[in-house]
Amino acid sequence: MASTSLLVLSVLTWFTTDVQLEKVLDVLKGSTVVLTPDDVETLIISVTWKHGEDLAAEWFGGNPTFYRSFKDRCSLTTETGELMINDVKLEDGGVYKPEINNNILNDIKLQVFSPVPKPSISSSCNSEKTQCTLTCMFNQTDDLGDVQVFWIHDDGSVKEGRKLPITKETKEQTFICSLKNPFSSENSDKLKNPLAENNAVALILTWLFIAVCLAVLCCVIKKLLIWQRKIREISLRTMLEKEEEQRLKNYERLKMIIEESEKWAEEVETKLTFPEPKSGTHTSDVTAEINSEADSPDGIISTPETSEQVLPPDCRDLE
Repeated sequence: MASTSLLVLSVLTWFTTDVQLEKVLDVLKGSTVVLTPDDVETLIISVTWKHGEDLAAEWFGGNPTFYRSFKDRCSLTTETGELMINDVKLEDGGVYKPEINNNILNDIKLQVFSPVPKPSISSSCNSEKTQCTLTCMFNQTDDLGDVQVFWIHDDGSVKEGRKLPITKETKEQTFICSLKNPFSSENSDKLKNPLAENNAVALILTWLFIAVCLAVLCCVIKKLLIWQRKIREISLRTMLEKEEEQRLKNYERLKMIIEESEKWAEEVETKLTFPEPKSGTHTSDVTAEINSEADSPDGIISTPETSEQVLPPDCRDLE
C-alpha cells in the first residue's frame, strides 16, 4: 500500500514538472503582436524563440538573428526576451516556445484571425409569395474564428441566426445582415423586403386602376357636357328659325295688306273722279251735291253712276 502511494506521488510530481502552462494570444491579421516570455530573475545572456519546431529568432550577444518569414518583420528585446512580430500573417499562428539562458519557459499560443468579410443576403420565397427565407451569405473559414451572425431591423432591434424567415405580416421594409468576430464586424447592404415589393406592386396597380377609372369618368362627363351644349345650340337654332319664319310670315302679310291698301286707294281715287256736268246744270249745284254726300253720317261715298259702297281693307289680319 505504501509503495502504491509513493508511485502515484512520483507520477504527479513528474507531470507537474514537465507540463508547462500555455498562454494564448488572439490577434488580427495584419496587426502587430508582442510575445512576452515569463520573467527571468538573472541577467539574460541568450534568447531563442521557436515557432513549433522551427527557429524563429535567436540571440547570443551582438545582433539577433531571424529566420524564414520572420526576417524583416520582427524585433527582439534582449533585456526582456520579448519578440515583436509586425504585419501578422495567418501562417504566423501556432505555438511559440521561448528559451532564455538555455531554460525552457512556458509556451505561448498565437491565434491569428481574419476580419469578417462583407456578407450578402439571399432570399428564397414560395411560389405564392406569401413567405420567404433570408440567408446571410459569407464564406466561413477557420481564420474567422467564432463568428456571430445577426439581423438588424428597421427599428434597430437585433435577431441572431444565419437564416431569417419572413411573411406578408412582417412589417420591416429593409433587412441588414451583420457579422462579428472578436476583432471586426461588417454589415451587408440593405435588402428591401421582397414581400413588401409585391405589396407595393399591388398598391401601384390599385392606384393605376383608380386613375384609369377617373380618366374614363372624366371622358364621360366631358362627352355629356358637349352633348348637352349641342342640344342647347340645336334648341336655340330651332327657336331662332321659328322666330325668323314668323317674322317672314308677318312681313308677307303686311306686304299683302299694303298692296291691298294701295289697290283700295286706287279704286277710291278712280271712283272719286268727277263726271262732266250735264248741260243746263250749274257748277254750284254739283258742288253742293258732293258736299252733301261728304257730310253724310255714314261716311259712304257713292258715285253718280252707282250706289256701290267702297270700304277700306280690314287691317285686323295683322293682329
